[in-house]
Amino acid sequence: MNALQDSTSSSIVMGLGDFQTANLLRLGFGGQSRPIDRLIARLEADDGVHWLASALTEIPIVVAAPGTWFARSGSGLTAHDVFIGSGPVESRKADRPGGRPPAEQHLATLRAIKHRCKQIVSSPRNEEQMLVGTLGYFLTVAAGALHHRVQLSSRPADELDAALLDLASVLPEPWCDLMNAAAGELQSLPGQRSRG
Repeated sequence: MNALQDSTSSSIVMGLGDFQTANLLRLGFGGQSRPIDRLIARLEADDGVHWLASALTEIPIVVAAPGTWFARSGSGLTAHDVFIGSGPVESRKADRPGGRPPAEQHLATLRAIKHRCKQIVSSPRNEEQMLVGTLGYFLTVAAGALHHRVQLSSRPADELDAALLDLASVLPEPWCDLMNAAAGELQSLPGQRSRG
């Protein structure tokens, strides 16, 4: 680095805090940020855990092929129930002990939620709605990989893996565990390259 580059970069970063500098670097010094980057920045904020608790209640839980599991859950179905819960069961029986959904019903629900979250992110009413849609999208992708061993997104597995690991680094338990496990699962799906 020459003296001009050194003095220029010092003046650009001088006076900025670590958080601001990291955001500038993440955004490429003014480039447009991706929704995932804005979600990570929101989760890193001082009130990120409280924001997450609220955002989880705002994710559109779209029920596909309603059945006994959803009828028992009623409107009390939460993001935790859908994305983490005790996981689906493989049987096609209509009634399940323990309130677990049949696998095909759970997967159809994840696909419906992912589709709705994509719609929200593509035309959000405000920044908050975009962040909630992004969170719901990645939770759905993670749950699909972990519970069903399917990649619900057309994005490359390496890109999804990186996004899930980035989210895992800023999310509290049990959400970070979901993201970490799903990232590993994505890489082990047939036709995917291993993380190197």
